[in-house]
Amino acid sequence: MLHTVRVQDFMVTDFVKLSPEEDMYHAVKVLTHKEVPAAVVVDKKDKLVGVLSETDCMRVVLDASYNERPPGKVEQYMTTKMDTVDVDATLIDVAAIFRDKTHRLYPVMDHGRLVGIITRRRVLRATEPFFERFKNTQRSA
Repeated sequence: MLHTVRVQDFMVTDFVKLSPEEDMYHAVKVLTHKEVPAAVVVDKKDKLVGVLSETDCMRVVLDASYNERPPGKVEQYMTTKMDTVDVDATLIDVAAIFRDKTHRLYPVMDHGRLVGIITRRRVLRATEPFFERFKNTQRSA
């Protein structure tokens, strides 16, 4: 069953976007208030240029604390070498990626265009019907 479920069916399309020029104060505030583990960073043409994670923001806190200076812009802290997931990937493919890597979300791409994000939680939510069916099978045995 899960081999046929596609990322596009469970990806988040209303996701948090930041600009590389945005101030880190604003970026940290957005992540904390939206309660998301990361945000995609897009340029003025809405092209994916990076991801800013909570881990990246911890670097900001430490840098600002140690250096006693205000943090800079998103582009100074964002991750630019990022993995992405194709919109047609299966949830099994993505589950394997999440198992092997530490990222909590991946940008979802469709022919080079950012169309959404997929998170660990969304993949787990997609598995609920599978586990319910499995649980019901065990009860009848």
